[in-house]
Amino acid sequence: MTISELSQTVEKRAKAVIKDVEDGFKKIEDKAQPRWQEVQERIEKTFDTDKLAEVTRYNEFKEKVAEQRKQLQERGSNWVEEQYSNLLERLGIATRDELEVLRRKLSTLQRKLNDVKKSVAN
Repeated sequence: MTISELSQTVEKRAKAVIKDVEDGFKKIEDKAQPRWQEVQERIEKTFDTDKLAEVTRYNEFKEKVAEQRKQLQERGSNWVEEQYSNLLERLGIATRDELEVLRRKLSTLQRKLNDVKKSVAN
């Protein structure tokens, strides 16, 4: 066997080995592809589940904050009304409700006075 023939034989065997390695990688890749797809789907599903959980937690937090804000507004309004009523009382100024009671009493007294005037006139 000559060097040229030996070189060609080695080259053919090297090409065959390279082809076998490439074919082996292709087979491995083909076998791994469905598993890889499954792993990707699991990752996406997990991500979607985590994302949904985060959105749910955010919405729950948002609702709690809104409820607390509403409670604080109510407490603040009640406090202001209470302070205002106390101030009016200390200053001796009648409240709307007290004025309404006085208006009714005055109206009743005016009717009675008119009735008395009619009685006296007759």
